[in-house]
Amino acid sequence: MARASDGTGGSSAVFVVTLTAVALAIVGFLAWQAAGAVEPRTDTAAPAGSDAGDGTGDPANTPIGDPADGGDSGDDGAGGDGGASGEAAHPPLPPVSGTGARVVYSLGEQRVWLVGTDGATDGTDGGASDGGGGETVVHSHPVHPSPVRPEPGEYEVTWRAEATTGSDGVPITNVVVFTSVGDAVVGFSTAEDGSIPDPDGPERTGGIRQSAEDGEIMWSVATIGFPVVVVP
Repeated sequence: MARASDGTGGSSAVFVVTLTAVALAIVGFLAWQAAGAVEPRTDTAAPAGSDAGDGTGDPANTPIGDPADGGDSGDDGAGGDGGASGEAAHPPLPPVSGTGARVVYSLGEQRVWLVGTDGATDGTDGGASDGGGGETVVHSHPVHPSPVRPEPGEYEVTWRAEATTGSDGVPITNVVVFTSVGDAVVGFSTAEDGSIPDPDGPERTGGIRQSAEDGEIMWSVATIGFPVVVVP
């Protein structure tokens, strides 16, 4: 009786082991089959707007937009307002702002335009034609006025200094003076410390401050006798 019991138990154990092995083999086969069914894609589409013409998608191969079509013209130029394309590179000149080569200073917009004629420029790249008389805006930039401001009208550069001290005690460079209001001298300059005046301050100062880069361009253009037109 004991031997019969032992024989039956051994047969059951062998059957269980065999069934387990078969089950593992089936699972392994199914996993291998599933893995083999997945193939890498070779038709991946390029992202919208990318350059897929040569299959590289390299941004360096993407042409810069034509400025005439409203595309990116590239370099902004000095002061962040200009562009090498020269087309619509600067804000338009204010109306009734004089003619010929001149500096136009808008009190309301707190901005300056440097205007040349017959292709004359200040050495910067490009320029935006205003469409009249061969005039060209060669540069434009914002400025920071002092409390004392000139009346609208036509002036000319009367005095210049590469470096001096402003009436507010601040060392300044590339000073271009074109008028005075009472005892306050009015002109363009750059503060060496980068400071700008308080337009509503109590001091009677007439310095019109601009960046160092813009000041260099102004200095190269606005020589003694050069016209300055102030508009409202």
